[in-house]
Amino acid sequence: MCFLMKESMAVSGLKYVGGDYVEDSGTTDVVTKADLDNTATGLIAEAPASQTAVSSAITTAVSALASQTSVNSALNAFIQSNYLTAGNIYTVAVSPGAVGSYTLSYGTQTTTSLTVGAPAVALQAALSAFTNLTSVTVAGGTGGPYTVTLSPNVTSTLTYTSSLTTGTIAINQSPLIPTTWEGNYVAPLNSSGIIPAQYIPSKGQGYLLGPFGTTAVYQGTTGATPLKIADWNIGTQALNFQPMAFMNLMASAINGGRPCVEIGISQGAQPYVNQTIIARGVGRNVWSDLQAIAVIPIPAAAGHTGLAGSGYAPSFTNIWLSAWLRDLNAQSVTVGNNAITSGVAFLVQTQ
Repeated sequence: MCFLMKESMAVSGLKYVGGDYVEDSGTTDVVTKADLDNTATGLIAEAPASQTAVSSAITTAVSALASQTSVNSALNAFIQSNYLTAGNIYTVAVSPGAVGSYTLSYGTQTTTSLTVGAPAVALQAALSAFTNLTSVTVAGGTGGPYTVTLSPNVTSTLTYTSSLTTGTIAINQSPLIPTTWEGNYVAPLNSSGIIPAQYIPSKGQGYLLGPFGTTAVYQGTTGATPLKIADWNIGTQALNFQPMAFMNLMASAINGGRPCVEIGISQGAQPYVNQTIIARGVGRNVWSDLQAIAVIPIPAAAGHTGLAGSGYAPSFTNIWLSAWLRDLNAQSVTVGNNAITSGVAFLVQTQ
């Protein structure tokens, strides 16, 4: 004999029971399945649904349900986790016949006094002075209402302080809009669901440049003194970057040596002492024979000269890497012709 049971589905403190969503602790309807079906049907009927219709439906749903504790908590959680952000389009309206002045603020920055009847260019000039905004566009006739579009560097809200002797001022903000991850930070989507151009890296400036191969390799024998065995002449790149270099090679040690290979970076070809070490590999200790050595990037915490802050800026021109061989036990170590089986470098873009 087989029994079928209807599965209970939990949704942000709600559960599906019979035909309705009800509170876990009671039987009071929060929103019925029929309500959801009707809303969905209404949206689907628009083929395809416009951005305006979708935004309007979301705004209506948020307004109707935001008073519910569970819905309000879920919205706040999304906003705080950067999956939703307040829209960056505002309508600034001063009532007809108003007299006096006002200021606009975004974050901790405030405009100079704006007189009622000011043209849109005056508001745009005042807001463009803010260092916490990427760009500002203000449209509208003299005296408004104005449509203010902001591209923020920080998450905040446009507000006002009134010094009007008569009349009122109001600011309405566009609805909540979704965000997306762009590299290592959150970027807001515009009203068309597209990442604004200022959040997209320029063409040719991806997050990883390379691989760059060696431009020259050398052979030879050395002891404790570093001997150059390879060069990378990368040139100039118009981005902030961190270098990463890798190498595999075969080296021969005698008299119980321990081979060491280090890769350094500098502006143009420089001797070992003038380069910053960015990668390192060490062979076997007291091993008098041919052996393989793997060279990988090293962090500053390893006790070697490393990089700080955001890495190297575009002003670091003529990027040059060199690989150096030496013996840590001051014995003899040799690399011959074709000893380097692979050598590659990458430039990782930083913000």
